[in-house]
Amino acid sequence: MARFRRTRGRTWAQRFAFGLGFVLFAASQHFFFSGTYGLDAFDFQLDEGFVTPDGATSVRYGESWQWHLGILFDFDQSVEIRLMDSSTVLAMSFVMIAVGAIFLWMLFKDNETKRPRDIVEWVGTVLSCLLIVSAVALILVSKKANVQTVVVQQSAGVGDFQDMIMEVPAGDFSFKAVDSDVETSLSDLRGKVVIINFWATWCGPCLAEIPDLNRLQDEFGDEGLVILSVSDEDRFLLQDFENRLELVTESVYVPYDIDLPTPFTGAFIIRPASFVIDREGVVRRYLLGARDYQFFKRAVEPLLIEA
Repeated sequence: MARFRRTRGRTWAQRFAFGLGFVLFAASQHFFFSGTYGLDAFDFQLDEGFVTPDGATSVRYGESWQWHLGILFDFDQSVEIRLMDSSTVLAMSFVMIAVGAIFLWMLFKDNETKRPRDIVEWVGTVLSCLLIVSAVALILVSKKANVQTVVVQQSAGVGDFQDMIMEVPAGDFSFKAVDSDVETSLSDLRGKVVIINFWATWCGPCLAEIPDLNRLQDEFGDEGLVILSVSDEDRFLLQDFENRLELVTESVYVPYDIDLPTPFTGAFIIRPASFVIDREGVVRRYLLGARDYQFFKRAVEPLLIEA
């Protein structure tokens, strides 16, 4: 009878350890994927000025939130907020390693063979090892990704609007088409009137501009106008976005950490930012903040009729 009680006690302890270990393992994997690789972006649609995340009530884009790549985007403030800094990631990783080691010790402390004896011990051993391996991978990936960096990029507010008349040569830089991934340079567009619109899918005012820019491209494309919609986001994210909202403009992307030439330096910090370039490759106007169709039309018409 004493032996039966010992065996039963050890079995219940193992089962408790197994159950708790499974819960912690599942929680750790959620932490791992959401903290390091990020959460999937909510699916959204732009419909008459509304952005609708799946399963949520329709709200205006200025009041909605979007999760993407572990970053919470406020469409109103449009400031990217990293969910976890490196110290949090490292602390949780060491906790995961410690928990995995403790469960291994609990499973084998009374086991003279030091090998799993039944299905409970086998599953507990596998979960504990996976917990430790995941923690080590989290440490390595978090260091590589440099998750402690906070990126502050925002959409233009009411006080950020600027309209600057200028005459500065447009520095040359390369970009790739979102649809074909073909690389082109700004200098290849010499002889065209170009609007470079720096935008992002998380930027509410940028989204509001899209229908007007599409209309402008449709109306003046045959007269030599090229509108470049330039983003520094992932190509596949942009393709997914354009499946929901078509861009008639030339949709292109550049590397996230690109060092843009003068006068485009810092154009991604506050968006939308637009530069109007004449046929000779000279920047004639800088616009910070969203503009409508009529405003852009007045800006480009004089340049289109210049010889």
